[in-house]
Amino acid sequence: MKTIGDNAYASCINLTKLEIPNSVTSIGDSAFRSCRKLEEIIIPKNVKSIGEDAFYDLSENAFFYVDRESYAEE
Repeated sequence: MKTIGDNAYASCINLTKLEIPNSVTSIGDSAFRSCRKLEEIIIPKNVKSIGEDAFYDLSENAFFYVDRESYAEE
């Protein structure tokens, strides 16, 4: 999988941890929007684009682990 599409996991109520596979290079708009139990997100360096509101409205305790060379670090 190279792309996680727009709204792919939006409002997924049981998602608590997310480790994006190294094969993913793009995360679509609102892909994980309103995943309110999502607290741990790991984004590898291969991710080159992250869509608008991809991680909007998550848990207050959400923590991102970002590879130094990732687009997400910028």
